[in-house]
Amino acid sequence: MKSTLLIVDDEPALSEILKKHLHREGYEVLTATNGREALALVRQHGNIRLLLLDLKMPGMSGLDCLKKLRRLRGIKSTPAAVIMTAYGNPSSAREAMSLGAVDYLTKPFDLRQVSMVAREVLSRQAVRKLVYVPILHTSHDMGTLAGSMKETFVRKFGPKKWEGHVKAIDEMWTGIGEKIRRLDLPWDRVKVYQDGLPVCAKEREIVADLAKTGSPNHRLVQGLLHRGATLVGTEDPQLLVKEYQHYKRIMTSKNHAERERLIHQFEREEKDLMMKRDQFIRNRIETTLKGDEIGILFMGLLHRVDEQLPSDIEVSYLIDRLPFRRSFEMEMVA
Repeated sequence: MKSTLLIVDDEPALSEILKKHLHREGYEVLTATNGREALALVRQHGNIRLLLLDLKMPGMSGLDCLKKLRRLRGIKSTPAAVIMTAYGNPSSAREAMSLGAVDYLTKPFDLRQVSMVAREVLSRQAVRKLVYVPILHTSHDMGTLAGSMKETFVRKFGPKKWEGHVKAIDEMWTGIGEKIRRLDLPWDRVKVYQDGLPVCAKEREIVADLAKTGSPNHRLVQGLLHRGATLVGTEDPQLLVKEYQHYKRIMTSKNHAERERLIHQFEREEKDLMMKRDQFIRNRIETTLKGDEIGILFMGLLHRVDEQLPSDIEVSYLIDRLPFRRSFEMEMVA
């Protein structure tokens, strides 16, 4: 993903030269003629990483823009600011640095110098990090469908297979729990994202209720919240309801023929539904995880969210592989 830069200068000719040059360097480039326009663009786009900001402009000066920039709310992260100032004006440059500017360019400047400063500033910016935890769900996570899922599994594979299935998943969660507990993270800057957790006003209540039923996943999440982490609603409620209704119809089907028909119907729609869920989760992480924060994502094996995340999110995996086949999640409806 290309980094987005914003040039803020009341000289259209200079802005156009800088825009063309930086575009050739591989950046997405926006322009504004004063501080007020710049702040509006930062709010609108939300992902601008660098401002090249002239100090003297009509309407709102560069210094006034810097003062207001740090107080902006509702943006993913505050962009870095490089001041463009006239030769022989060191006091203004120092004031700008005291207000949060990270560097300055003295006019007239060489375009190669602009490129060098942009690269250095962007390389110093904090990279968002995400710990990806691939999971398999237990029956405790399935709410009212838990009984039907167990009955369906036992009917097809037998009680011993069910016992082995439960034991294997319990061992997986024991291993995940041990690794989670060993993480040394700044918990006040950690955000937790959870497969199946809708964006709503009751995320913590949902986690607490499922933890009470014995869900090892949600007990772990609760433990992270007690350490100081922040819980973030992760999924589109409408898509979750749609999937739940599919499973419910399959689990409560009255005969084999109806069940097979419902399974085939779900298989036809599942790929598109999963893609939409992954896109929503991806967008949710991108818009809520700030530059100095670390995310922890508990995500089912059938998802591909990690393949869609923007390039400025550094993904690490809690576990390299699981001793389970991906098809285990689908055995409940197989």
